Amino acid sequence: MNLINDVTALMVLVCIFVLYKKRKQFTPMKKISSITSVFMTASLMMLSTLISCDFVLEGNSNKGDTQKEEIAVHMDEAKLLVETSMINMSVLHLSQLDKESDFDQEVKVMSNTLKREHFKLSQKLDEMAEEKLISLPDTLYNGSVTSILKVKEPLNSEVYLKRLYQLLKNQISSLDMLSKRTTDSDFKTLSLETKSMLEDELKETERLLTM
Repeated sequence: MNLINDVTALMVLVCIFVLYKKRKQFTPMKKISSITSVFMTASLMMLSTLISCDFVLEGNSNKGDTQKEEIAVHMDEAKLLVETSMINMSVLHLSQLDKESDFDQEVKVMSNTLKREHFKLSQKLDEMAEEKLISLPDTLYNGSVTSILKVKEPLNSEVYLKRLYQLLKNQISSLDMLSKRTTDSDFKTLSLETKSMLEDELKETERLLTM
């Protein structure tokens, strides 16, 4: 607004100066015509200036909105990658308990497979985080995740599978949100590939639960 006021004042001063310099050259009728002409010109110049200022202000506003949205997307990417990593650590931790638990043979085989696959996934997540400058935690601190790991009853095959089922569903959900929210092709590829693996594991978990 200050810029618009300054330009308006300048136009008025220019008009006054021009009329003052030419005051002796005109008859009364010519003076009226000259004044009208000068003010018409000044009005057009001010209108042009106002339009230009509005265009600049609108452009700056749109640019600011775009930057805010980009920051919000990056924050969501980091949050969801951390969430996925946390759940992955939980799957690994849960599967390592098979050594001290009485699992059925098929469940033991699945548990060992999960340990290998989710260890590889852990490495992928670490590499992605490093590339995107995101810091991943190396310990379990998320209450909603660690609560799934708290076993009040003996960890038999059924208890293990039920907890595993919930963890896998949560991990798939996090990756779904990441693939929808991100515009980064690396995140999309990671999400789709990992989700496919997790869905296969979820189906196998369901199968074993219904046996």
